[in-house]
Amino acid sequence: MKKFDLGMLVATLGVNSRMAFDTSFRVFVTTSLQRYEACDWGTLSNEDKAQSEYAVEHDERIMGQYECSGQPKIWIITEPNRSTTTVLFPEEY
Repeated sequence: MKKFDLGMLVATLGVNSRMAFDTSFRVFVTTSLQRYEACDWGTLSNEDKAQSEYAVEHDERIMGQYECSGQPKIWIITEPNRSTTTVLFPEEY
């Protein structure tokens, strides 16, 4: 059962550009999104994971952070109104 809506799913230019030519990165992003939708917040600190859990129930911003050997770290952020979920590199924030 889905705990929250992703809204419109978007990626920043950097993420989108890399997905266009890097199949393994595209798989990493897809897997990370599946984890995120299942409320697995990845490699966030315990405090930040608790904040994302709280955010799901209280319509606040939700965030996950994902890392995989050989891939750049990505963040996934859902807006409080659940209109948009963005996949981005931390340096694009």
